[in-house]
Amino acid sequence: MTDHGRPPTEPPDVSGVPEALAEEVKRAILKARAQALAQGMPHPELELDRVDMLTFTAGYESFAVDARYVREVVPLKELTPVPCTPPFVAGIINVRGQILSVLDLQVFLRIPTRGFVDRNNVIVMRDVGMEFGVMVVDVLGVQTVSERDIQTSIRPVSEFADGFIKGVLSDGVVVLDAARLLGEPTIVVRETV
Repeated sequence: MTDHGRPPTEPPDVSGVPEALAEEVKRAILKARAQALAQGMPHPELELDRVDMLTFTAGYESFAVDARYVREVVPLKELTPVPCTPPFVAGIINVRGQILSVLDLQVFLRIPTRGFVDRNNVIVMRDVGMEFGVMVVDVLGVQTVSERDIQTSIRPVSEFADGFIKGVLSDGVVVLDAARLLGEPTIVVRETV
């Protein structure tokens, strides 16, 4: 091996070594090179389907969304209710001068609730032409997953929610389809009083 952890590029001098032994030495060197290269080389086909997911809890379920659709996470300090809006609109918040609607994910996805759960954070999600907040109990962090790790044979969360779910990770985290959620026309409230 060289000082960089790579196998030497020049074959060893095997002159004076019996031919059979020389071939065996060459095979061993080639095998060692192949193993070293296999361990050190990135596998581009495996990297292409890797996605960073923001994981969080909403109610008693754990969810994940593609981090590309997350602008930021802010603490939920003051939520102002808005009259004449659907039940899934929890209210509005002010994020550094920008007024954002905040969705109650449990109500929107029609997930049965089991008692009161204190929601402490808002995940600000955005895509072209749409931006809103989602109330969550706790943000768990970011994990990188492979698209192949998302099991599409999902357990039911609610019948309505199935249209917004990509699948489930092996640890039971429900992967939401953020693009579908941000593109959902029923989220836009056009009622006038």
